[in-house]
Amino acid sequence: MEKVRWEIRWEDKEDAEVHGPFPNEKMLQWQESGYFDKVAYVRRVSDRARTWYSTKRIDFELYS
Repeated sequence: MEKVRWEIRWEDKEDAEVHGPFPNEKMLQWQESGYFDKVAYVRRVSDRARTWYSTKRIDFELYS
């Protein structure tokens, strides 16, 4: 099974800088440590055409 990877941006704007991809394990660590206390936006690398989601709505543990 292919591991889930994520792209992240700090603003919900079309021209916002995109970072990543990062492995799901790193995203889970960051979420648990409070790194996403200021909201960020993510999308799975495999879903590039899809919507960006707030890190407040994603449970990265579900993808582990």
